[in-house]
Parts: sequence; structure tokens; C-alpha cells
Amino acid sequence: MKSIIISSYLPMMACILLSLMTATESKRFVGVYSQYTDWGFLTRFTFLAEHGWIRYQLIYPQEYCCENLLFYYDEPHQWPAAYKTNLNCSQKEALLDKNSGQIVPLNPLFLGSGCIRDTINGVKVFKCTFARRFRAARARWWYIAISNCNRNPKNPLYMEYNINMTNGYLDWNKEFSADEFGENEVDGNTLTLPTRIDQDKNRLKSSSYLSPRILETDVAFFICFLVLSIASIVVAVILKNRQLFHSTYKYFMAALFLQTFGVMFSVIHYGVYAQNGIGVEFLRLFGRLLLAASDLVFLLMVILLAKGYTVVRGRISPGGLVKIAVLMTLYVIAYIALYIYEARFFDPGEVLYLYESPAGIGLIALRIIAWFWFLYANFITLKDYADKRVFYSWFIVLYTIWFLVIPVLVLCAHFWISKWARARVVNGIEFAITFYAYGLFLILTWPTRANSTFPFHIRTTQIGVLSEDERSDNFGGRAYAVDGDQGKPCNRDLTDMFAAKPTAGSVIKGNIPS
Repeated sequence: MKSIIISSYLPMMACILLSLMTATESKRFVGVYSQYTDWGFLTRFTFLAEHGWIRYQLIYPQEYCCENLLFYYDEPHQWPAAYKTNLNCSQKEALLDKNSGQIVPLNPLFLGSGCIRDTINGVKVFKCTFARRFRAARARWWYIAISNCNRNPKNPLYMEYNINMTNGYLDWNKEFSADEFGENEVDGNTLTLPTRIDQDKNRLKSSSYLSPRILETDVAFFICFLVLSIASIVVAVILKNRQLFHSTYKYFMAALFLQTFGVMFSVIHYGVYAQNGIGVEFLRLFGRLLLAASDLVFLLMVILLAKGYTVVRGRISPGGLVKIAVLMTLYVIAYIALYIYEARFFDPGEVLYLYESPAGIGLIALRIIAWFWFLYANFITLKDYADKRVFYSWFIVLYTIWFLVIPVLVLCAHFWISKWARARVVNGIEFAITFYAYGLFLILTWPTRANSTFPFHIRTTQIGVLSEDERSDNFGGRAYAVDGDQGKPCNRDLTDMFAAKPTAGSVIKGNIPS
């Protein structure tokens, strides 16, 4: 039944991948904007205080003249005041300071635009190629838009664009937005750099102004999860030899391997992204799919353990399985709906990272609901099986932290973490709390006599024979049942432990052989 539950999710998880195929996070933007409007949003980027550069090539027909390139930053009187408000085109332009270069007229008469007259396929166009440097008191989000407040209603606001936004000059970091690696400050002020590019490069190479970015974070956690995966295999061999390699531990291993491969694909994507600003989009999306699947499988394992499966029960009743199947199915359906929303309706002009969107809020709500269900299942198990209170007391406390850290973090990020740093901080803490959850389970299930919290003492040969109501003390009540031949499986015939009572379906209770 439980294998059917998991296998039935695979098509659903594939839907997530397909729904995300249109999503992209590239900082090199190539495309065409064409809308019957006077003002339009193109893209956004977090530039460092002194190290941000934008290089662009913009093309539009001369008959649509004259269009402007606009640069808004994230202060309330700038981008929030302009985007999706009732201001008209001229009022949105009036929010900007033309003398600071926030408005760039895209025509040859303005020398700072880099525009020339050209003819492409018989069409007379303005072709604007230029590079601009961003200077600000701190790292901040910048939003790039185009406008033509005197547009002929018969003509669209049209622009073919190729935009590359970078930070600094070092090959390993320049393609990343500052929200993906961050910036340190000295004495409350951002570092200042010389004006010459060669001097800038030397200063950057000798400076530690960059804090770890998403790529370094992912690499570090990939190594951590890989070490955990190897350790889990070692423990699995020991458990199998002792007939304690239960399905819950197999779910743990499946979730851990999915997590490891998901992070690996993310590392590959960001490694390529660091070189070309585009990355390998399919690997990024597939990695996200694996991470989502890992979260779901691990949640299933936690719920099964909370119900007492393989700890105090040899099996879950059909009614219990149905409840778990319904919960997990709803969770997966909600996951799919939320990711589809992210892919189709995610507005980069309003949302800085996932948890600021309705999709992210939905994920937080689901996590809290699952936590309440987790508490309920644990308390019911503790009430009926007090002999396992040591394991379940630790289990409740430690995994409550796993359930609640992300909701609390998102709440704190909203009030106390700078907008441009939220995505990077949340990404790192998400991996940290996941590593905590997997590492903690490996510690709890480490098969040594010194481990008083070891949960398994029902052997795999007894699973499926026991009724849901049989107590763990009927099998010795040990923290860990070890065979007499250190690590060798017990060959004693267990069939004499079970004899049918007059009531069909019941068994006579017995003890695990020591």
C-alpha cells in the first residue's frame, strides 16, 4: 500500500517539472518586448554598491521614436510607487532623476545612449549598444523598464533586447546577482573602488568583500549530504544483517539520495551559470523536482514514525493508511498547484523570492498543517506506548524544530533581513535545517548499544504478522535487540511465536530472540 502511495506521486511530480519549464532565472536576458502600452517592465537585478555593470544592445524601429530606458531602485518612492499603480507614464518617469542617469533617451541625439541609425532587413532602426556602471550607497535591487509617453496609439511599445547584468570583474562571481552572494560592509559603509577597471580587478582579487554566494553554499551542502548518504549506507548494511532494515529507514535513504542528487544538479547549473549567466535550466528545474520529492518522502517517513510504524507497530491499519494516503496526496496536489502558480503567475516585479509569493505562503501553510498532524500522531502513539517515551519525546522536540524553522525564518526575513539578501539567507538556512533533519535521524538510528534512543526492535521478519494494537513490550522492550552472533542475522524459527487464537486475525504474543 505504501509503495503504491509513493509510486502514484511520480506522475504528479513530473507535472511540477513540466510546469516549471517556462521559468528562468538567467541574468542574461534576450528577447522581444511588444505591448500596446506606454510603459513596460523588462527585468531586475541586485547590483553591488560600486561594482554593478549593465551591458545592453537594444533595437527598435525609428518610426516608434522615441523610447527611453528607465532604472528604478527599491526605495518606496521609486519602484513600489511606479509598478502597478495608477500613475501615468509621465508621472512614472517623473519619479526618476535624469541627471543621475536613471532615464536614458534611446536615440542618437543623446550621446550617453550609444544609439546609432541602422537598417536591418529593410527596416530603419535605432541600435543602441552601451555599458553603464551602477553606483549606490549599498547593494540594492534595480528594476529596468522602457517607456514612450508620446507613443502613437497605433504602434506598440516595442524593443528587441540583449541585456547582460554583472557584478564585479571576477569570472567566478560576476554573473550572479548580489542577492545570490551578498556584500560585506566596513564601518557601516560599502567599500569604494578605484575608477580604472584594471585597478578594480586587483582590488577585488585581494578583497574579501564578497560573502558566500548560492554556488558555494550548494557545493558545501552537497559534500555534507554526500557524506550523510555514505554513512546511511553503512548503517543500512548493519541494520540488514540484524533484520532491522525497515521500510521507514528505506524511505529515509530514498529522501536523502533525492536531496543529494537535487543539490548536485543545482551545483552543476550554478557552475555553468557562473561562466555564461544562463546555466543549464533543465538541470536546475530537475534539481528542484528532486528536492521537492525528497521533502515529500521525508515527510511521509516522519508521519509513519509518528504513527509508530516499525517502532511500536508491525503495520498500520487500513484506515490509518488511507488517512496517510489522503494527507500525502493533498500535499502533493498542493505542491503541484503552488509550483504551477510560481511558473505561470510569478511576477518578478513584485516578488523577490518564492516565500513572498502566494505560492510560498501556501507552502508555509502546508508545513504548519503537517506539523499539527505530526504532533497529533505522536501524542496518540505516546499515550498508547509509554515504553517508547524516550525516543518519542526527543522525536517530537527535535522535529518540531524542523517543521517550524522555515516559517519562523520567513517571518523574520520579512521584518529584519534586507530585501536583496533574503533569497540567499533563506536558501542557506533551508539546506542547513534539511541537513539537521537528516543528520539527526541518522544519529537516532545509529545501531550501537550506547544509543538509548534507537527506535527499532521489531524485526523485519515480524512486519506484516503483527496487529496494529500489539505493544512493543511484547518484543522485549529493548532499545536495541542484538543477536548473539554479533551482527549476524538470527536464524531461529519465528513461526512458533505466532499461533492463531479462536478469533480470526489475532496472534499470540511473543519475544524477539536475543
